[in-house]
Amino acid sequence: MSGHSESPTSTKSGRSKWYIIYLTAVALAGWTMASFDFNLFTLTLPLTSKALHFTVAESGMLAGIIYLGQFVSVLIFGPLMDRLGRKLMFQLTLLVSAIFTGFTALVQNFVQFAILRFISDGSAFAELPTGLTLITEEAKAKLRGILYGFVQGGWPLGVFLASAVYVLLVSYIGWRGLYLVGLLPLVVIIIARRWVKETERFTDLKNALTGKQQTTKYKANLELAKHFPLKQLFIDKTIRRQLIAVNLAWALYTFSFVT
Repeated sequence: MSGHSESPTSTKSGRSKWYIIYLTAVALAGWTMASFDFNLFTLTLPLTSKALHFTVAESGMLAGIIYLGQFVSVLIFGPLMDRLGRKLMFQLTLLVSAIFTGFTALVQNFVQFAILRFISDGSAFAELPTGLTLITEEAKAKLRGILYGFVQGGWPLGVFLASAVYVLLVSYIGWRGLYLVGLLPLVVIIIARRWVKETERFTDLKNALTGKQQTTKYKANLELAKHFPLKQLFIDKTIRRQLIAVNLAWALYTFSFVT
């Protein structure tokens, strides 16, 4: 929740170091598979286009459709994290991605393929902010940057795995089979996440907002936190400036990366 901020006296989480390691590992695994899924789409696109008779224009549209899905998914899962909890969304993003990745192996035309990839890759992309929110809220302040960078390393790892699987298996199981292969590790990761706990920060603020406790353990603006999550970003001037600066930087980075 945007109403929560860092307190100088509350930088230490009550979680053990082994739990933080476990949390980082399952977040890394999830982001790796999100990358695997997206790059599998890229690698198999020539085969998919031929099999499903995509036009050149349709093949070109797919990347834009997927990126739109990623943008929309963040607008959906972000507020839901603040309302329903980090743990639930952490599981749900990967579960939705796994289901629609599996369905991709059954598509018969462009419309079906575009819809499934919009949902699957969109949900997979939301994996990063949900996982990083869990880690940054649970880890000590001095470790957050390191752990963030570690989880981000899952993207190139996913590229490597997708390329390896493609080279080794595509001639045996085809592009449809590759999507089914990508489904298996997603299911394993979902099961491995059963021990993830809701963050102390979310629970603390939720209890304060619902009247279960009078004050918060962490420094928080309770009046600001009562607003819809996306609205919170624009009410506070400091948050608004940071939002604009960070999103501008990401927009420029993404533009250079995609082009």
